[in-house]
Amino acid sequence: MSDATGREGPEASEAHVDADAWEQACAEDLAAEQARRRAQYGPQPGSAAEELRKLVDAVSDKLSGLQTPLLGALGQGAVEQTVKQVVQQAKAVVEPVIERNPDVFDHLAAAGSELLAAYRSAVEKQESRWTRGDTSDGDAPHGEGKGPDRRDDGPPPGNTSISTDPPRVRWALAGLDRTEGFMGLTIGVDIGGTKIAAGVVDEDGNILSTFKVPTPGTSEAIVDAIASAVEGARAGHEIVGVGIGAAGYVNRQRSTVYFAPNIDWRQEPLKDEVEKRVGLPVVVENDANAAAWGEYKFGGGKGHRNVICITLGTGLGGGIIIGNKLRRGHFGVAAEFGHIRMVPDGLLCGCGSQGCWEQYASGRALVRYARQRANATPENAEFLLSLGDGTPEGIEGKHISMAARQGDAVAIDSYRELARWAGAGLADLASLFDPSAFIVGGGLSDEGELVLDPIRKSFKRWLVGAAWRPEAQVIAAQLGNKAGLVGAADLAREPDPVM
Repeated sequence: MSDATGREGPEASEAHVDADAWEQACAEDLAAEQARRRAQYGPQPGSAAEELRKLVDAVSDKLSGLQTPLLGALGQGAVEQTVKQVVQQAKAVVEPVIERNPDVFDHLAAAGSELLAAYRSAVEKQESRWTRGDTSDGDAPHGEGKGPDRRDDGPPPGNTSISTDPPRVRWALAGLDRTEGFMGLTIGVDIGGTKIAAGVVDEDGNILSTFKVPTPGTSEAIVDAIASAVEGARAGHEIVGVGIGAAGYVNRQRSTVYFAPNIDWRQEPLKDEVEKRVGLPVVVENDANAAAWGEYKFGGGKGHRNVICITLGTGLGGGIIIGNKLRRGHFGVAAEFGHIRMVPDGLLCGCGSQGCWEQYASGRALVRYARQRANATPENAEFLLSLGDGTPEGIEGKHISMAARQGDAVAIDSYRELARWAGAGLADLASLFDPSAFIVGGGLSDEGELVLDPIRKSFKRWLVGAAWRPEAQVIAAQLGNKAGLVGAADLAREPDPVM
């Protein structure tokens, strides 16, 4: 029988754990640890230690009442907050003691730390048993090749109640509060048309290792390939979570791909499917959102609280960061800027609508502009045509870039046409969001000022009240094609959106 990571092994078939028994064992261990640690204070009637014992008991009772949610998903952050609240409520009880013993709050702080240590000790003990499939009361030694330090053990498979969402249990065991975010190494996954790249990323946005696999042709095989890329990248690293950037509509819970244009995903439970395969907590983000977040945190957007990112590639995408938060919208599908209708009854878009922004400001649009100009005045496009097969239809994006760098008038004019539409769209977005900066990324941004300068001019031309209002900066993205991977990894550390 294979475990949740697909590995074969007898230990996997034995790892059947009852959720109630597991929680009860944790509670019993916690109670024993608390009793042992409280004994060191040696309470005597009427003494400061006696008053402190009462306070410790109050904290203990509060924690005991929260056992089930704590072991479910709250994590250490919630425990710390609970201790703080109870200590504040009990402050009046020990005020007289403080007057007689100024050091009492030093003891109080120690008591809180001891309680937290007791909680972690109890839960970690049960996690050790859980990974071995051992539900006995004793602490049986690890067998060879077993134990919580080996990734091969993984969470228990099958239909056990505790393993229905093993990554959520791992959040709690690691002290990770999904309402507050956390730190640690995470893996970002970028799903490309020809390859899937996974990379280990630290808290500063540095990529420590990468692993790439070819992109398969079927949706189910793509999920398996994502898992393979994650496993390849994580070797030698202690990973706490995975972020996946997926092209398409992703729900606000960061779990399901509603619709993907280039993959046969419809209501695809990508989070659950990948978690089953890798045994790590997973979040799913729209790929443009992931790239926007990467640029905001570690690239061109550093230092800004309110930025709008657009990606000018084959199509046009984007992301919204307002008040240092990624804004996904109520259903999670905001910032589909490429499908804003710029021209009523305009060019037909692949989405089925007409006049979408990406039909006028994207890599496809640039090629169309160049071909139209070369067809209309071939005598002015001799150099550009010579880079292809000599026909307007043979002109590709790389030819336009090369010709523009050589000063070719037709190529430069094609870029200016694209920039005119891009800048006009940014002016509309400024009216909606009023950001301090626009970050322009995607493959076309690699052309630098050749693209950015005319975009800025067009933006100012179409910005309402430009002569009297502050003007947002238009900045080049800095992370290049790494933005999506880095952003997805960092978003795996971010708290779940408030519903």
